[in-house]
Parts: sequence; structure tokens; C-alpha cells
Amino acid sequence: PMVLDILRQVYVHLHDWEALEKILPQLRRQNILPEDELNQLTELLYLKLIQKAAQAPQPLDAVQAAWSKIPKAWQSKPALLLEYVDVLEREGAPADAETALRRALQSRRHAGLIEALLAED
Repeated sequence: PMVLDILRQVYVHLHDWEALEKILPQLRRQNILPEDELNQLTELLYLKLIQKAAQAPQPLDAVQAAWSKIPKAWQSKPALLLEYVDVLEREGAPADAETALRRALQSRRHAGLIEALLAED
């Protein structure tokens, strides 16, 4: 467990999000971090993966591929969803952005998401 925690710290420091993603299941299984800290790390990881994909030569395809790898439970997190939607809009896919938002709002009434959407306007 100690080596795994050191790896986590190194990957975060180096911004090596793909490597961190690979050890995330082990971090969860071995209870290396408190649950709330692990959830924050997970959200940060997925946010950074979306942002990195947005820098790819074909950002729309890269972001959609990154999004499809994010577990559905995390796709409803306001920060992640809004980052995804922002990239879709920037890359000329407003219909896809609207669809993603509608799905999130239909699947669950999320006060945090609604507040975040209102703050964006």
C-alpha cells in the first residue's frame, strides 16, 4: 500500500493522468485514501483526462472517446459534465452538448448540476 500511495503522489505531481487512471482501481480496493479524498482525486483525474483530450489534434473525437471511458456514475458530476459540454460547444457540436445535458437532467434531478448550469449563463 505504501508504494501505491507513493505512485499516486508521483503521478499527480507529474500530471500523468493515464498512469493514475491505471492504478485507481487498486487505490480503491486497498483503501489507500479516505473515501472523500479518493472521490476528489477521481473527479480531478476524469476532469484532466477530458481537458487533455481537448488538446488532441482532433479534439471532438478525442473528448468523446475519453467521455465514453468515464463510468456513467461519474458522468453526472457537474464539473465533469460541464467540461465535456464546453468542449463539445467549442468544437462545433452544440447538439451533442444539448443531448448530454438533457440526458443528465432526465436521469436524475441534480441540484448541483442545475446550479452550475445557471451560473454558466
